[in-house]
Amino acid sequence: VRKSTGYVFIAKGPDDVTIKIKPLTYIRTAKAAAKHGFDTYSVVKRRRIISQQYINKGSSGLTRYIIFGEGKSSRSYSPIYCGIIGLYNPGTGKTMYVRFWWFKRLDHKYRNITYKIAKSFRRMY
Repeated sequence: VRKSTGYVFIAKGPDDVTIKIKPLTYIRTAKAAAKHGFDTYSVVKRRRIISQQYINKGSSGLTRYIIFGEGKSSRSYSPIYCGIIGLYNPGTGKTMYVRFWWFKRLDHKYRNITYKIAKSFRRMY
C-alpha cells in the first residue's frame, strides 16, 4: 500500500500492476466516473481508448462501466496499458473509479483480472 486515506487508496502489486481507488462527489454516472478516471490519468500520456462497455449490474446493485486504454508512461515513455472501472450506486448517488496500469501487453490475463475486480464490488447498505 502506497497511500491510504479517507479520500484515496493506492497500492502496487505483482507484475508492476498499480491500483488506485478514488470516490467522486461531483459525477453521477458510472460511465462519467470511468471517463474522468481515464482523462485525468497523469501516469499515461498520449492516451487512447481501446474498448469500453457497461458490465451487467447483476445482483451487485451497482452500475459498472469499464474502459481499457493504452499510451506511454510519463516517466519512461514505455508502452503502458490501463483499465478503469467506473462505479455508481443508484441507492446513494455515489460514484468512484478504480484504475489500474501495467507495462505488459493488454492481454486476456489483465482483462480478466479487471473484469473480476469490477464484478467483485457490491453495494454497501
